[in-house]
Amino acid sequence: MFGTFSGYRINWNKSELMPIRLQNTSWLERLPFKLSLERFTYLGIVVTKQYSSLFKENFPPLMQRLKANIQFWRTLPISLLGRINAIKMVFLPQLLYLFQNIPVFIPKSFHKQLDSIINPFIWDYKTHRIGKKHLCKSKMEGGLSLPNFIFYYWAANLRAVTFLLDDALPSSSWLNMEREDCHPFSIGAVILSPVKLEMSLYSNNPIIHSTVRLCKQIKVHFDLRPISFMLPVARNPSFAPSNLDNTFERWGKLGINTIGDLYIEGTFASFELLRETYNLPRSNFFRYLQIRDC
Repeated sequence: MFGTFSGYRINWNKSELMPIRLQNTSWLERLPFKLSLERFTYLGIVVTKQYSSLFKENFPPLMQRLKANIQFWRTLPISLLGRINAIKMVFLPQLLYLFQNIPVFIPKSFHKQLDSIINPFIWDYKTHRIGKKHLCKSKMEGGLSLPNFIFYYWAANLRAVTFLLDDALPSSSWLNMEREDCHPFSIGAVILSPVKLEMSLYSNNPIIHSTVRLCKQIKVHFDLRPISFMLPVARNPSFAPSNLDNTFERWGKLGINTIGDLYIEGTFASFELLRETYNLPRSNFFRYLQIRDC
């Protein structure tokens, strides 16, 4: 109906179909789609049949394009600020686009390789006069605002993590899929767990697996406390009493959803103060002792 009024129609020659688990694909050849068995490109991103191939099909080619751009830029009379701006305006948006749309874990070795390509270019292949840490500072702090690519990678992925951690958000298909793969545990508790969990909790979902590794990478880099204030109290795989009954889920309905909710004015609250604030029943005192001493 939309095509009738708009004048648009499906271009079958540009439509592609990639079968994922079909054993016999001979009948697919009769369809009007172009058959792509291993990969296809959509909006500049190479979508692969195997999740493990996503990184090598997208990021290394971008690195090669960066090297080609740098070889061209070297022929131009560009200043130090001009070289930094070239990286910011040409390369950074392309890299950020991949960070935001390809949910894969990227090791620090990739960013070190990136620095080994960009840093010599920034200094025109001469002796580095200022460390990268200072170059990445804002101009107000005396730096030159060189992008810190690993921070962009973390920020792009933490944006998605905020959706996974906020149970108050309206349900959507992708959120429900990720949450169901962590059942019976809370997805937030799996992602922010202060202890290493069994792979079986999320081995069937590479997105969750990558997110767990990402959060650990950030904790190590910034030397963050092992237990996050955002760690859910209920259905927590690293806190066994939360899975014995629905006591802590009832606490959530009263307002205690995360570890941070147990702190009042920066101090772990007493049971009496929690009772006054959240109207907890006296019968939950033993549960309070369990979570206080965990």
